Amino acid sequence: MPSKIVEIHRKPNFIQQSNTDPEVQDYFNMAFKGIGSYWKELGKVYATGLTRKEEDFLMPEILSGVNPIDNKFEFRKQVQNFYKDIHSKIPPEGLRLEIGLESEGELAENNPPLKLMDYLRYRHIIGHPQVGANKDAAERYQHIQFYIHDNIVETAGKTKLRDKEDAAQREYLNINKDMNKAEMVLTLLGVSTRDLTNDNLILALKAQATVNPDDSDIANAEKLEKFVAIVNDKHLAAKYDIMEMVKYGILERIRAKVQFKETGETLGNNLREAVDWLLDKSNSKAVNTLYAELDALAKGRRIKHLSPHLSDPTTVNAAK
Repeated sequence: MPSKIVEIHRKPNFIQQSNTDPEVQDYFNMAFKGIGSYWKELGKVYATGLTRKEEDFLMPEILSGVNPIDNKFEFRKQVQNFYKDIHSKIPPEGLRLEIGLESEGELAENNPPLKLMDYLRYRHIIGHPQVGANKDAAERYQHIQFYIHDNIVETAGKTKLRDKEDAAQREYLNINKDMNKAEMVLTLLGVSTRDLTNDNLILALKAQATVNPDDSDIANAEKLEKFVAIVNDKHLAAKYDIMEMVKYGILERIRAKVQFKETGETLGNNLREAVDWLLDKSNSKAVNTLYAELDALAKGRRIKHLSPHLSDPTTVNAAK
């Protein structure tokens, strides 16, 4: 039989995390904590975590003497009463629940749970607004008070994270000797490169392509995905130039909008539209003026700026 165990854990509060005194921990462990009823999003109906069809074949065993065929109204009423009063106590060591089914496959009338009450508690608990899908989610969001620990899911998540790190490391190795591109990528990742030597620039780049053990898996995955996306962005250089123009006060960003600092004229409602404007040949005169201003203000920078509408083989064209 395909047994599957999950655990529901309490999220420790700040004092518990910062004070390891056994007496303090024992004091917090004595506190009663549990997960009770909650409303569905629409209407004052108690949430069950189940579909109506699932309620129909799972709940009659719990609500002995009533079923949806003989008396639909009474059945729904008793289902609501059951979930109004449900309360799952979460002990300090966590609540272990058997949520496996009698055979492989999905839940169905002919494939019921191995332990019905454990399964009902689990389906009810995972929909609660104070329950996180994993420890990472619990640590990330203040309102989360409990989280689910599932060894199988977490192992799969770790494997996916390693795959994302491998992909990011490959991109890092492709560009770690290109100082121009390294600076562009870091700038678009929000990392200041102003005072970085070339060696420190590469160290900062590598950090963006590496899992940080102090961050959650979710945060690490987002960072690695963003790194790969920016490295492969065909408009990387143009976006970098726009951000440089913003930094030197030639352009400005108001929320997502990019506009001329002096006149307030809009280049684009977002960075992507501003890139289109920058690369549009019909705007070449204004673009050349922008790059001339940038070149005058950004002397001594690693990258020599050049308008995409000019062609000078002795100058690095950072906008192509």
